[in-house]
Amino acid sequence: MTHFDPERWNAYTGRKTEEESRAAWDQRAGSYARRSQMSSYHRKFLALMDADPSWTALDVGSGPGTISLPLARTVKQVTAIDLSPKMIEALRRQACDLGIANIDAKVCSWGDDWDEAGVPVADVAFASRSSAAPDLESCLSKLDAHARRRACLTTIHGDMPSHDRRLWEAVGRELPAPPDYIEVVDCLYDMGICCSVNFIPGERHMDFSSYDEGYQFVAGSFGDLSDSEAKRLQDFCREHLVFDRGSWTFDYKTTWSWAFLRWDKE
Repeated sequence: MTHFDPERWNAYTGRKTEEESRAAWDQRAGSYARRSQMSSYHRKFLALMDADPSWTALDVGSGPGTISLPLARTVKQVTAIDLSPKMIEALRRQACDLGIANIDAKVCSWGDDWDEAGVPVADVAFASRSSAAPDLESCLSKLDAHARRRACLTTIHGDMPSHDRRLWEAVGRELPAPPDYIEVVDCLYDMGICCSVNFIPGERHMDFSSYDEGYQFVAGSFGDLSDSEAKRLQDFCREHLVFDRGSWTFDYKTTWSWAFLRWDKE
């Protein structure tokens, strides 16, 4: 008997090709890099990971280095991979600015041949908010195979942080119901892996250098907007996207939580 439903998972995660996902993340690299260290998320993630200072680490779907940059200060070596060249550029630039020299960052996706790309086995392999890819079992198998001592990931618990209910209601669309963390737990269970589960609560903070950047960022979460949808989104942003303390942000708060899954190999 299996517990995981791959059809439901792939129906949600397989809607974009890898090329489309790469283009979308390339477009967002600049704003993500500016906000990557603003929340307490990375501190809570690192506390739950509990990596030994002597360990090496593999960050899958690293983005601009939200976890890799602070982690590199406490472990021996970090390998960071991401499908977006712009995200990797942002990570390398920030590492240089911060004087961090023990991060090897390279463009590589879940679907690539990791052996051919030179992705090493590390003491701890992890995926921070980046496991929503098609063929979940293959992704988890890769993560597990590249973890010598420990593997961990964060995944969706309830609404995705990028899916602001107020924005979706303003546009007039029904909010998608993504697969929840329990489906990842089920997939691991079917693979013979029992994991621990914790939760990282968070508050969404969006900070933009201009109104246009803020509008384009939230508009990008919808894909193609009709003229009427774009008009409703513009009206909503004109009312709620405000200039406050030197940057543009929304005048309300949204909260959510991530599920943190961890399993040890020893």
